[in-house]
Amino acid sequence: MKKIVFYFFAASFLLLAGAPQLWANEDAKSSKTGTVVSEMAEVNEMVDRLNEIKEMNFKEMTSIEKKELRKEVRSIRRDLKAIAKSDSASEAQSAAEAAAAERGGFYISTGAAIIIVLLLILLL
Repeated sequence: MKKIVFYFFAASFLLLAGAPQLWANEDAKSSKTGTVVSEMAEVNEMVDRLNEIKEMNFKEMTSIEKKELRKEVRSIRRDLKAIAKSDSASEAQSAAEAAAAERGGFYISTGAAIIIVLLLILLL
């Protein structure tokens, strides 16, 4: 009888331990969409500004104005590269999360697994 009660409590604990991870995954998905939309708007603004600069007539500008525009173009390109790099990293992470979500499953830490094995050895 004691073994049945122990197994019941162990199974219920394992089921409840994984639930917060599932809830956290849903919250992360909803927060990512808002960030992506604002990031896309920012990228579109930067690209529009680069196109405006490209269409300007440089022959009528002074060297100081040209220098300022070159600095602006460099900073915009640097920002776009940083966004692209973070996008590729976040895409890889989201692909891994999607694959894990498709597989489903239950994740347990190494320490918890060791404790569970030790308890089972001691009690059986």
